[in-house]
Amino acid sequence: MTMKRLTLRGSPREIGAQYGAAAREEILFSIDSYKDIFHQTAGTTWDQSCQSALRWLPVLREKCPDIVEEMEALAAAAGVDFPSILALNLRSEIALTHYSDGCTAIGQSYEGKTFIAQNWDWMDSQSRALLGLEVRPSGGKPAFFILAEAGIVGKYGFNDRGVGVCLNALRCGACSTDKLPIHVALRKVLGCESFAEARRMLDDLGVASAANFLMADRSGACASVEVSPRGNFDILPDGRGIVCHTNHLYSEEATARLKDHPSTNSFTRLERIRALSVGTTPSFEGMRAMLSDRNDGDFSISRSSPPDVEPLDRISTLATIIVDLVGLKAEISLGRPDLDPEVVSVELGP
Repeated sequence: MTMKRLTLRGSPREIGAQYGAAAREEILFSIDSYKDIFHQTAGTTWDQSCQSALRWLPVLREKCPDIVEEMEALAAAAGVDFPSILALNLRSEIALTHYSDGCTAIGQSYEGKTFIAQNWDWMDSQSRALLGLEVRPSGGKPAFFILAEAGIVGKYGFNDRGVGVCLNALRCGACSTDKLPIHVALRKVLGCESFAEARRMLDDLGVASAANFLMADRSGACASVEVSPRGNFDILPDGRGIVCHTNHLYSEEATARLKDHPSTNSFTRLERIRALSVGTTPSFEGMRAMLSDRNDGDFSISRSSPPDVEPLDRISTLATIIVDLVGLKAEISLGRPDLDPEVVSVELGP
């Protein structure tokens, strides 16, 4: 697997135009891939998915017109229609209210160090659409890096203020068209100066469907936030500053208000990452070792596709991202981390 890396600079329109022009091939592939994914998970055609995504356009124009402007420029530069780009950015609301992926995330803030990390487990087909985006907006706004799917404007990553975020999908039918789609909310987190600002933003603007945002900043603030249209609920770190999450709700407030439908391996992966984290301190090497675990075969933390399954069930670890929020540095690898893939470093300097 490969990951094209892009540096995007300027106004929202300039950033979108650069993105669309430089990643046109990957964006077209991503659209083709999600045509199948949406059909298999939600039973919709691409046209129906695009029409569904347009229901969020009023709230996006009201609450984040700059991101809409970026997506419009992205679509024009890539030579695709705007609703297609909007549909990609509504992937969670269209598909993951019916279906869940398998990510494992961990955050740790201890002894002056703060790290977040996760394996991104998703359908094998999307490995060809991975991008590393370093975005430097004009106007003094935070610069940030995201590990993205082509055409999508928000994902896992960190910014030069030391704010970082990971994502765990949740299969939960709760959904609202008057709140921010998950991937737009992730992008908004990376525009914040601190964990506290990001946490307030999530409450102020709301999140359209259920997911878990594992967030932290360089000051040591850290929590797993189970976001949803019915409220956002915090899971705080333990005594060694560790918090973990997989693909099911487990805060008392969330489980009292929401019903999710997780796979059994979400529970086993959570217990395993908790067990592996006992007595550890934050480091790239330690995080990578935990995320490389193969204790449960195909359904391990480092996940592989079971043999002879339908395309929809071909979920494996496509990438690993580990972020040092104090040092403003990330390490990224593609594919299962236990197979010793090449590790790429990303630093957000001036």
